[in-house]
Amino acid sequence: IYMTNCIGCHGPELKGGIGPNLTDGEWIHGGSIESITKVITEGVPEKGMLTWGPILGPEKVAQVAAYIHAAGGGQ
Repeated sequence: IYMTNCIGCHGPELKGGIGPNLTDGEWIHGGSIESITKVITEGVPEKGMLTWGPILGPEKVAQVAAYIHAAGGGQ
């Protein structure tokens, strides 16, 4: 799911590009699983991030959040 939907902004290794790096300790909106899930679900419209909740649904959002949290620098 990440490779299909998120790679364009966050890169294949979650290192960022258009979107922020997801592997470092700097988390703008918080690095907890709950914070990551909220950002994916609600998006960050002012930064150009889509509201993925209605597109992916809760199960896929949870999967992407878990992947980012485990592979990245989520705290």
